[in-house]
Amino acid sequence: MNPAEQKWQDARNRLMAETAGFAQVECRIPRWEPVDLAMGLKWLQSSICEGYYVRHRITSLGDKAIVHFKIWEFGDAEPEFTDV
Repeated sequence: MNPAEQKWQDARNRLMAETAGFAQVECRIPRWEPVDLAMGLKWLQSSICEGYYVRHRITSLGDKAIVHFKIWEFGDAEPEFTDV
């Protein structure tokens, strides 16, 4: 398995574990309207495989998980979550 594929699988597994147990998951991708988990995972995979750095944090609102993503390129400073 190549390094990008391993990063993607690790990120997917981590995100799936962190959102398990929530009835609803909403993903907030920079400059996108909110999307569901399936689309968030597709975006995550594409971004990692294209060589971007991606991080997430999760907030909850009752039984709903909100996944906030941030993305940046090699050589750029990692943005704050408040900047995305």
